[in-house]
Amino acid sequence: MKLYVEKSTWSGWDSEEIPASANYEYEVDYGKEYIVDEIEADAGENSINFSFTIVEVRENHIEIKTNVKMIDTSKEDSEISEGEYYFEIKKGKLLTITTPTLDEGDTYKFTLKED
Repeated sequence: MKLYVEKSTWSGWDSEEIPASANYEYEVDYGKEYIVDEIEADAGENSINFSFTIVEVRENHIEIKTNVKMIDTSKEDSEISEGEYYFEIKKGKLLTITTPTLDEGDTYKFTLKED
């Protein structure tokens, strides 16, 4: 199986902003950590902004654990003060998670497909 991730950045300050986006493709590998976004920190060292680890692989879905709390935007009862680390991605279904903030952040769209 392959996992496709689209990352986009958004800002609540500018309603006319066109979000920057990037696309990634990963081979599903149980237990592996995938670093999607790194930022340069002090002294030229990189800091992980967003990563996920595949913690379960089944025939029709996988489960990931993110390194930071995120919100599943498909859930109507999601609270911005909450957030989760674990998300299920079903084959052929889109999972969209976002930073639990109002001012600016990142959105990640996951799609799981057969090779």
